[in-house]
Amino acid sequence: MFSDTSLVYNKIKAAFSVSLYKGRIDHSLIRVTGGIVDRDLPYNQLFTGFGSFDPSFRLIVQNHFQTMKPYEFLSDRYVNLFYSHNFGNRFINEPFTKPKFTVYQNVGYGELSKPQNHRIEFSTMDKFFLESGLAINDIIRFDYQYYYIGLGVGVFYRYGEYRFPNEKENLAFKFAGSISFR
Repeated sequence: MFSDTSLVYNKIKAAFSVSLYKGRIDHSLIRVTGGIVDRDLPYNQLFTGFGSFDPSFRLIVQNHFQTMKPYEFLSDRYVNLFYSHNFGNRFINEPFTKPKFTVYQNVGYGELSKPQNHRIEFSTMDKFFLESGLAINDIIRFDYQYYYIGLGVGVFYRYGEYRFPNEKENLAFKFAGSISFR
């Protein structure tokens, strides 16, 4: 199926990021990523999505899907959109707590040219992977010399064509961490 000469290939990845600020209360981040491989390759050389869901590692990972498992999807071309909007601190402004609400919307799409060549269990994202989330950052802040270390929580929901039949499996509860300078 794959010979030594078939492993000569081109793999192109690109990303585009935009930060939009509106004073101290609004901050949006938009990141579009995409990639393409120009020939049929073994699965370990293809794109495996940007999943960060692991029950033993529950941290929010920016520009990754929070409800997707790391190797759940396989593709030879993909495009992802990661959007987050931080509303800033609006309620409590104390040295030990400064909660900031952030909403997330993530969308992924991917295709695989020859899925029959792979003898492992996998899915493709050819019907759009969708998830939304809400995080509260800096619920607790620790003052450490020249900066603050913030801790928070978030919840993300997987929906659309790739949602699980058991609704509990579609939710991902995660912790958030941040560092901010004085």
